Order: sequence, then structure tokens, then C-alpha cells
Amino acid sequence: MNKTFIGLLFAIGWLLTIDSLAQKTADSLSKQAYLTDCIQYALGHQPVVRQSIIDQDIAERTVQSALAAWYPQISAGYNLLHYLKLPVTLIPNAQGERIPTPLGATNTSTASLSVTQSIFNRDVLLASRTADAYRAQATQNTVRNKIDVVVNVSKAFYDLILTQRQIDILTQDIARLQRSLQDATNQYQSGIVDKTDPQRAKIALNNSRAQQKQYRDLVGAKYQTLKQVMGYPPTSQLTVAYDTLQLANEVAQDTMLLVNPQNRIEYQLLQTQGVCWMPTFVTIAGRICPLCRPLVTIIYYFRIMPSGNCIVSRFQTR
Repeated sequence: MNKTFIGLLFAIGWLLTIDSLAQKTADSLSKQAYLTDCIQYALGHQPVVRQSIIDQDIAERTVQSALAAWYPQISAGYNLLHYLKLPVTLIPNAQGERIPTPLGATNTSTASLSVTQSIFNRDVLLASRTADAYRAQATQNTVRNKIDVVVNVSKAFYDLILTQRQIDILTQDIARLQRSLQDATNQYQSGIVDKTDPQRAKIALNNSRAQQKQYRDLVGAKYQTLKQVMGYPPTSQLTVAYDTLQLANEVAQDTMLLVNPQNRIEYQLLQTQGVCWMPTFVTIAGRICPLCRPLVTIIYYFRIMPSGNCIVSRFQTR
């Protein structure tokens, strides 16, 4: 019995160790992380993206909860009443005397069943008209946050590799200045130049070394910035890698491509917000001035949303 219990504990500990190692491996990148690896990691671990996905699920549950009022509501109840002592009532007998007499039943029960159906409900009607737009708004918020994460990770990644390239350039510059200092010193010792030339070369060399040290100190800060926008553990090791030829090829842009504002997620989000808020605005305007509601609806459809094919059916039902 004891051997079986010890073996069970050993098996549980081994499974927990395997799970922790697998989770640690999944939460870290390989030794060399390219830009695509950093972006994929950020889209899966950035708290902003995770919160957006949770908000999208909450929006779906909220829509389903609001639309559930259209379904028939069935309620049932059962009530059981037990009298420990029956109530007593004074009832006159044949001689006219009032005699206390218990009345009623010791146990009394009632059952009820009711079914209700909403035929017209202003709030539910408004929810049904804006359900699709509300879902689209949550989805577009997620897309916008993902785009922001991709942009921030790309900026931090390129800023980091730019700093590293600056260090490489300064390293080559320092090697060149060292040779220049050696040549100026030899020329000064030979009497070809005065003492000013070696001093200038030494000052330039010290300036380059100071800049190199400054950029080396910035590398750690740039790494932490990249980890922060990625949602990467700050204590884990991260080494970026890049292909210079690929970066050069990605610089080229198609200048013949026309700008279409409707492809911007911000423009699409504004359209969706207009669809979500306009029914409420029309309802409020109808309460204040009933004659203003058709006018506000017409202005909204033909001026604010001239290409709003998604809401044609909504306005046709009004």
C-alpha cells in the first residue's frame, strides 16, 4: 500500500514537471527571434490583445443576453404551507354559545405555471437592430489593437537593430580613428606635423568611444522596450536577428497604389459607432420632438452614411 502511494506521488510530480517545462518553453522564443517571430509572440501574449479578445466574448454574451428577451419566458412555482396549529374561529352553536373551532387544512399547496411573450419592447428592438454593429465594433476593436501591437513591435524591433548597427558603425569608426591617431603620432614624432594633429585625432577617438558606450547602454533599454510591447518576460533571454537583404527588399513601396480611407480600421470603426449610436439618438430625438425623428433619420442615412448598405434594412423597417 505504501509503495503504491509513493508511486502515485512520483507520477503526479513528474507530470507537473513536464507541464511546467512545456509552459516555460511555450512562453519563450528561440535563440534568434526575427521580426515575424516577435509579432506572432506579441499577438498571442500581449495583454491588450488578450483583453480585446475577452471584450469580444463579453460583447457576444451581452448581445445574446439582450436578445434573449424575445424568447418566451416560462416560469413555474410551487408553494407548500404547513400549519403547526390550525387557526381557531369562534363559531356559535345551536344554543348561541361561541365555541372555538379550528378551521382550514393542516397542509396547503399551490402550483403555478406562467408563459409570457414580448410582442413589442423598445429596448429589445433597439438591441436587435444594433446587435450586428455591436459585434462588429468589438471585432474591429480587436483588429485595431492587433494593428497597434504590430506597429509598436515593429518600431521597437527596428529601433533596436538600428542601435546595434550604430554600434557596429562606431566600432569601425573607432578602428579607423585609432589608425589615424597612430599615423598622426608617428608624423608628430618625425617632425612632419605639430602637436595639434595627434590631439585632434585623440579627441575624435574619445568622442567615438563615448558614443559607442552610450549606444551600448541603450541596447539594454531597447531590449526591455521590445519585451514590454511584446508581453515577453523581462527576465528571459531574447536575441533578435534580421536579414539585411530582406530588409532592403521590404523598403520598396508601390507608389501607384491609391489611398482608400475606407480600408482604414479607424474609419470602419467610426462607421460602426455611428450605426450603434444613431438608433439611440433617433429615439431620444423622437421623445423630444416626434416630428424630428424622420428628419434625423433621413439626414443620417443620406449625409453621414452615404454608403451604409448594411443598415438599409434597419431604416426600411422604421
